[in-house]
Amino acid sequence: MAVPSNTPSKTTPGKYRLTGFALTIFSLIGLFALILFFAIGTSIQGEEFSPITFQVRTFAYRRIPGIKVRITKTVYGTPKSIVTASILKHLPWTSPNGRWDVVTVSESANIDERRASILVRSLEARGPNYSRFWEEWSHHHPNFAKELWPIVQDAAMQEKYLCVPELLQLAREASTPDELAAKGRQILDNSPRVIAE
Repeated sequence: MAVPSNTPSKTTPGKYRLTGFALTIFSLIGLFALILFFAIGTSIQGEEFSPITFQVRTFAYRRIPGIKVRITKTVYGTPKSIVTASILKHLPWTSPNGRWDVVTVSESANIDERRASILVRSLEARGPNYSRFWEEWSHHHPNFAKELWPIVQDAAMQEKYLCVPELLQLAREASTPDELAAKGRQILDNSPRVIAE
């Protein structure tokens, strides 16, 4: 019967090298995961809309997820107009006042569309010939456009974006510009203002 030995087993130097190599690999993987988390998990991006100038701009910053503490300042893109003169000439308020409403916010893989996106997506909608529908409509119906766009701008200024589809539908169905003006103001006045998002 064999007697167990009390002498410690000898380990080969190669075993230590393998363990050190594995630790290095795991450390690098962990560092890569941390960098990836920082690059993706802390990034907040989005788009904003000016109800005065009908322009959009991008924004981006970084914050720590969970506690939502900002770690960088907000960087804004150059504003660009999403409408041309066929709509702009009918907007009564045209001087920039620094007001921007959030259209979308993207955090990691999540994209949150806000109420201002209702108007922005409508203005970007394409018609049958792939031109922007409301640009064409305003060009071909200037008397209606003269009544519609001030009401739509008022809706945006009052943060009543939810009534925009109804206003645009009315514009397509109204018989006269006066009917559009009267019913449009009624829709705007009866629409609730929703601020919190």
